[in-house]
Amino acid sequence: LGAIAADDTNKTDSFLSSGTSWTFAATTAGSDRLMTICTFAYGSGDNLTRITYNGATSTIAAKIASDAGGYTFMNYLVAPDTGGHNVVATHNATIQGFYTLVTYTGVDQTTPITSSSTASANSTTFSPTLTTTVDQSWMYACGRSPSRGVTAGASTIVRKTNVTSGDAAWVLDSDGGRSTGSNAINWTVSPSQTNYYIVAAIAPAAGGGAVLTPNQNMILFE
Repeated sequence: LGAIAADDTNKTDSFLSSGTSWTFAATTAGSDRLMTICTFAYGSGDNLTRITYNGATSTIAAKIASDAGGYTFMNYLVAPDTGGHNVVATHNATIQGFYTLVTYTGVDQTTPITSSSTASANSTTFSPTLTTTVDQSWMYACGRSPSRGVTAGASTIVRKTNVTSGDAAWVLDSDGGRSTGSNAINWTVSPSQTNYYIVAAIAPAAGGGAVLTPNQNMILFE
């Protein structure tokens, strides 16, 4: 299996103060790409019609209702076109929108998301688990924290946070592959608050050779 990596150079976020459609620029690079878009849409319920990138429509992997009519969505797009193009989000009602985009490379192009779950809880510490079925899958989470950001816990990194107008929409991941079985992704907030979140497992592309963690080196003998 290949090694997944986050494209930190091109991650981005954008904010729609009010409207039914929003366009922002994004860039992708690398091979075996998976674009993820975490959206928090405040107001008017389950209102996301579509999100496109360079005209290609993304898939909604999961969604969860939050307070005051808001919804959090996780969208993904396999093999997004490389280079710079526009992301266009369309809603069926007027909303306030938070969009957080992260692209990963080295991802399986047939079944990139092997499992997902949604939940909400009021706490200072969050450690949801998900069963991964493909070795060296990455744990991924996106969600909404009212009025505050999040702090990464064990074996977790805050990949991108969109804090605007008193709310935070964020993407976290494990920053490395995990063995099959039950795996957690961890974060904290302060003070206690309700988080609404989606957790997913991202599968690596096949045939990529040895898998390296950020602190490992590989030696080849011929």
